[in-house]
Amino acid sequence: EFGSKEFGPRRSGGRRRVQYATGSPRPGTGEHPRSTEGTLPVAARATWSDDVLHACEQGMREAGYSRHYLERARDLWHAFHRGRELRPVRPQVYAAAVEYAVASANQLDGITQVSIARRYGVSPSAVSNRYREIRDVLALQRDAPRRPPG
Repeated sequence: EFGSKEFGPRRSGGRRRVQYATGSPRPGTGEHPRSTEGTLPVAARATWSDDVLHACEQGMREAGYSRHYLERARDLWHAFHRGRELRPVRPQVYAAAVEYAVASANQLDGITQVSIARRYGVSPSAVSNRYREIRDVLALQRDAPRRPPG
C-alpha cells in the first residue's frame, strides 16, 4: 500500500498532500511512487515499462526508423528490463537510451545522444547514464562494420 492520501484542504493553506511508502511527499511531480527500496511498486512496473516502450516506438517512428530497428529496440528493452529492479525515471529517458543503444549497436550515422535527448525532451546526461546502464547489463557491442555488397 502506498501510504496515506489527503484530499481535503489542509489547515495550513489548503494544499493537497500525497505521501508514499518512502514517506516523501511527491505532489505534482508526475513521477511514479517509489517503494522503500527506491524501485517501482509491483503494480506500477508493467505500466511504466509499457510507457517506456510506447515512447521509444513513437520517437523512433517519428525519426523515420524502419520496422527492423523498431523490433530491435523492443527486443533490447524486453531483454534489459525483464526481471530487473529499475530506477523509476521518466519513461522518455529510458526510451531515448534504448534508441541510442540500437543506433550505436548498428553504427547508424549522424545519431548522437544530444540529438536523441532533444527529441525526447530529456537531458543528454540522463540519456548517457541510462545508455551506460543498458550497455553494461546487456554487454552491448557494435555490429561489425558492413561491407558494401559485391
